[in-house]
Amino acid sequence: MKCMEQQDIFIAYHGTYADNGSLAKAKELFYYLQSQGIKCYFFPNQNNDYFANTPIAAQKSNKFLFVCNDNVDVKEDGSIRNNGVYQEVTAFWNCIYEGKRKRGDAKVYAFDGFTSEKANELHLAFQGVAHFDESLSSSEKCFEDVLRWVLTSSDSTESQVLTKQQNDSSSTFEGTSN
Repeated sequence: MKCMEQQDIFIAYHGTYADNGSLAKAKELFYYLQSQGIKCYFFPNQNNDYFANTPIAAQKSNKFLFVCNDNVDVKEDGSIRNNGVYQEVTAFWNCIYEGKRKRGDAKVYAFDGFTSEKANELHLAFQGVAHFDESLSSSEKCFEDVLRWVLTSSDSTESQVLTKQQNDSSSTFEGTSN
């Protein structure tokens, strides 16, 4: 097996051969992030790689994003049924659990009827974090938000980013109230 290099993000999807899967949206996002200089692991674009390596690639990525629509196959409890995606996210979750990644480094890109609320049920790795949800904003805005998230190093926390945004907002508000 060849040595895999560290990636900025691992992009997972469901329904590879299904018209209603998330592969097309995942490809769009992959090409967008790649055009911005982001190193992505995206299985359809890996040369001479085979599926058994994907959990290893997930562990070698700084961020994990599952692109998901309402056609994802889930169990009765709402968790992921697809064994491949489950193995990938579990491999990344183990990195979070071991302290090699932080909570919030794994998120769901929800679109086409799937929501961020449903995303929390897919896997433990996705519980209690803010997801990207096209039902709340445009595809372009979500892509930009994903880019900002990927560029945020694992060492900084989402709360620091949110605090800065809140401070910027309150400064603007305070400035206009005079």
